[in-house]
Amino acid sequence: MIATIGIGLPGVGKTTRLKKLAAESGAVYICPDDIRVELTGNADDQSRNSEVWDVAYQRMDAELAAGRDIVVDATSARRGDRMKLVARCRQGADRIVGVWFTAPYRVCLHRNQQRERVVPEFSMGLMAGWLEAYPPSEAEGFDEVVKVNTCER
Repeated sequence: MIATIGIGLPGVGKTTRLKKLAAESGAVYICPDDIRVELTGNADDQSRNSEVWDVAYQRMDAELAAGRDIVVDATSARRGDRMKLVARCRQGADRIVGVWFTAPYRVCLHRNQQRERVVPEFSMGLMAGWLEAYPPSEAEGFDEVVKVNTCER
């Protein structure tokens, strides 16, 4: 089983590309933002974040145990969060691929402002700093990290 973990800033194009990847490969798409909507009615509501991730991990475990590939759509900006996610996937996945979506920060900021759900610029800056300080790598437990520049066609 393959677990694909999306990594990147809001507005970089993760969701568009990861939904397409899941659909084309037959993988199950799992997104904590979708789970937040299920639990709170609002993707921005972080008040039940621990429960959101409990549900996400339960779904990941169940799908991998059932023999299905998964695609996880989250920013995964913090190294510790990525490592926890990889360790959890390792319990059921034969292969774990990180897909790091990149674009210049100013491009992500602009795209973010055009979205229906705008992430505060302060939060964007924090995430960008985390990714710059600790870029995703195989040392975090990934079998492979693929870097995708979303400004190239």
